[in-house]
Amino acid sequence: EVTTTDTFRFTFQFAKRISLATFRFGIKESTGGVGVDLHFLKDRIRIENDIFDMQANVWPRYKVAAAWEFFQRIYILGGVDDALNSRPKEGGSGGRDYFIGAQVRFNDEDLKSMLLFGGSAISGASK
Repeated sequence: EVTTTDTFRFTFQFAKRISLATFRFGIKESTGGVGVDLHFLKDRIRIENDIFDMQANVWPRYKVAAAWEFFQRIYILGGVDDALNSRPKEGGSGGRDYFIGAQVRFNDEDLKSMLLFGGSAISGASK
């Protein structure tokens, strides 16, 4: 019998960028983890590597993803999650999983601009 649950997970990591690499450590999907991101072509291509959830399977979860910024702040990405474990642990979930998707990223300056614009729009609508 295999039981799968949809539980809330969170990630909170500290990072430091040194040249073409960003080193990260902290909590990844509610477990301890570390990661390294490699940046190429003026940060338009990024390769992300994460190791976390050391007890999920025979080997820890290793996630590798590549992202390409084809338009300002919009990315196409794909990769492999749990790349070291080809099949699920007995009685559990997991195993190698491939993914592809799209991503929108923004930074603090973008948020500041959105809040200033959104705040003035809300105050103008209330009058």
